[in-house]
Amino acid sequence: MAGNKETPRQRMIGMMYLVLTALLALNVSKEIVNAFIRLNDKMEDANIVLQSKINQDYERFKMAMAVKNTRTVAEQWDEKANIIRKSVSTEIDYLLGETNSLLKETEGSTSEWLTVDKRTGAKKLKNLMNVQAKDDYDAATRLFVGGDPTAPIQRGQDIRNRLQKLRNKICVTLAGYTKGNTVYKFDPASLKNYDPKNKSAKKMLANAMKTVNPEDTAVVSRVFRTLSYPLNLTEYDETTSWQGALFDHAPVVAAAAILTSLRSDVKNAESLALDHLVGKIDDIIMPINKIEPVAFAPKGYLNVGDTMPLRVMIAAYDSNDVCRVQYAENDPEMKTSTETKGTITLRANTPGIKNIFGTIAVKEHGELKWKPWTFTYEVGQPLATVSATELNVLFVGYPNKIKATASGYASNDITLKGDGLIITKDGDGYLVKAPANQMGRKVKLSVFAKGKIVGTQDFRVRAVPRPTTYFGSITSTDSRITRQQLIGALPVGLRLAYDESALISAPFVVRSYNIVINVRGNERTLHCSGPYISAADQQTLRTLQSGSTITIKDIQGTCYGSQVRSAPIVATIQ
Repeated sequence: MAGNKETPRQRMIGMMYLVLTALLALNVSKEIVNAFIRLNDKMEDANIVLQSKINQDYERFKMAMAVKNTRTVAEQWDEKANIIRKSVSTEIDYLLGETNSLLKETEGSTSEWLTVDKRTGAKKLKNLMNVQAKDDYDAATRLFVGGDPTAPIQRGQDIRNRLQKLRNKICVTLAGYTKGNTVYKFDPASLKNYDPKNKSAKKMLANAMKTVNPEDTAVVSRVFRTLSYPLNLTEYDETTSWQGALFDHAPVVAAAAILTSLRSDVKNAESLALDHLVGKIDDIIMPINKIEPVAFAPKGYLNVGDTMPLRVMIAAYDSNDVCRVQYAENDPEMKTSTETKGTITLRANTPGIKNIFGTIAVKEHGELKWKPWTFTYEVGQPLATVSATELNVLFVGYPNKIKATASGYASNDITLKGDGLIITKDGDGYLVKAPANQMGRKVKLSVFAKGKIVGTQDFRVRAVPRPTTYFGSITSTDSRITRQQLIGALPVGLRLAYDESALISAPFVVRSYNIVINVRGNERTLHCSGPYISAADQQTLRTLQSGSTITIKDIQGTCYGSQVRSAPIVATIQ
């Protein structure tokens, strides 16, 4: 038939057969290409789920590091988790960058195939359905294989080399630490020639695990195997490189899906490593079965005009675990502590700031440990004020004792002020002096608490009350005295003082006075400087007989530097 000349009808039938065959081949190719896109979408979805689980593990480290009592135990493993996160992030960015370059190779250098996930803020690949030349078989070959599939170009070799370098970094990070006196480590150099396709691979990996903590060997081995790729693969009885088997004449969307699968390998390795590290801190993270809002404040008492920071947050705790608590008031060393469970009842016996020092029992790694805590509160004194306003008097020159209080404030937060007055602190009160120029006026004393005025009181300024004059046991009210009283008073001299009924007490100093003697109408004046009588004048006074009169007058005295006068003494000897 081949030698015969075809008729036009036969040529048309032959042409239609060729077209039909081509159409069938094209349809099969399209379905296969679309299958790669669907496979890529499935892997991307799986990566999102895996990333969510990984994020939860990192949050657990964040929780452990946020609490002072768990930070010390967690920080060693948190540091390793951060090293792994940074290393993985670098390689994920690298694989996404290579996928972007691959798609640009076929779709044009101006195209951009990476975008940002609005939910997570992370980089992600755009949908491969948007690729026009989905069945481009040359782009992946040019970028990652080159002309000889058995000897791939450097860019293709870099993919495998970088993933195996990441593998080694994660394994070294997981296995390297000291526990007690034992140093554990993983030496990737002992697996330099490791190839998962070789029969000796299992034995080589087992030997490398001998320097790893037995608690870690299973995870370290799994991570190592997850990111280990053979140097060569066999296809159709022909040996080719790993890169050639994956990328040589692979449709561009298939090559992109392969790079996505490599990202999945990286994420799986990260998840395995984090799961294991989280297990190291599980014992110090308490179980939680109840979450509720709570408010914390540095104090529970406010005065008008005060401000207070109030922290509102969510507390998570185990309501079934009633902890043992030890505590002591104002005793940092807790020498006389009390132990109870759950709630502590504090009794306000005396006013003032109270500091509670305590410990709470917490289980760590199965062992009960006591963790310290402190609490400060202030007890206020119920205050009611009753005052006799007519007695609100300040005496000139006298250190008037004033006590100022303000409910809800500590004594060291309170100050007393008054214009034109001299005010000094005296123990838990104040001494207020009014100068002579305030005599007869009204003055105002103001109480300030933390710089704010919280109360005032008016006072009248008066002279110091006149004291009683004493000459021995003789006073200004005695008009008749015995000779024995006179003789007994001579060595004592004159003094000024308040009697027991006085509202105040003060030290008086006698500066001078005169004694006038009247014997049968004849007067004689004796002048005394200071309180005492001279020996000669005492002798004169001893000679006085019944019927003689003595008058002590012109008395000059001082009190706190101010001059005072007192009533004279006029008495007749019986």
